Amino acid sequence: MNKTCSYCHKKFIGRVDKKFCSPDCKARAHIKRKKAEQVEVVVLVNKILLKNRSILSELMDTNKQKTVSRIDLIKEGFNFQHFTGNYLNKQGKYYYYVYDFAWMEFSGQEVMIVRK
Repeated sequence: MNKTCSYCHKKFIGRVDKKFCSPDCKARAHIKRKKAEQVEVVVLVNKILLKNRSILSELMDTNKQKTVSRIDLIKEGFNFQHFTGNYLNKQGKYYYYVYDFAWMEFSGQEVMIVRK
């Protein structure tokens, strides 16, 4: 039966359920699909990171350091699970970075924001 390869679009003869003309085309199609899925994940995570940065920037104005309520950050849509890096200070507290800002949890209710 004449078919068209799903990857290179060449005509080939094969089984009814065959989608690719060769193992090479099958592998290339799989790699292309995986890369597309990875790009989608990166775009989604970067969107969350940029939103987090935007929220911190708006709250900070021109301040170098500011303490805000954790609930206020959550109301603005801040996602505490996404950050670009972290740092453990001498007192054993973690700073979580979002690009050029960092935050540290003081207590369950307050968060200190710092501009690097």
